[in-house]
Parts: sequence; structure tokens; C-alpha cells
Amino acid sequence: MDIKNFDREKFDKLKDLITVSKPQPFRIWSISEDSLAMHPYIGKYSSHGIVLFRENNPPENLTVEGLKKAGILKDEYADKLSRCVIAPPS
Repeated sequence: MDIKNFDREKFDKLKDLITVSKPQPFRIWSISEDSLAMHPYIGKYSSHGIVLFRENNPPENLTVEGLKKAGILKDEYADKLSRCVIAPPS
């Protein structure tokens, strides 16, 4: 229920028409800064921080929790993003 202006009541009215496919992993550790900025939990400011973080840390440190501890993501957004399917660093 994390869609702007789309609450439980609207969902209940439309749920017969909604199908959900298996989510594709979000490639946070490899996509461009501009693409990261479009994510609703990231935005322009944090996308720049993520790029700097991934360029300056080894793959084993690339975690959503690491972004949260570094102050790149607000706690609320880090918690929501941690529920997403994240592709491992390549």
C-alpha cells in the first residue's frame, strides 16, 4: 500500500483487476545515479551518496544497512528499501 493516493479502500475496489508478477531485483549497486534518483525511497540527494558509497566500499559492505549507518538513507526509507529485492553487488 505504498502508492501515492492509493489506499486500502481503492485497492479493495480494484483487486480483482490487479495481478502481480515476481519482482525483478533492484540493481542499486550498478545502475546510474539518475536511475537511482527516480526510486521513491532514494531521490536525487541520496542517489549521489549511494554512488559515492559504492565507489568507496568493497562489495561486502554494500548493504542497505550500510547506507543507513552512513546517513545516506533516512531510517524510514532504508527500512522500506530493505524489504525490496536487491540484486547483489557485481
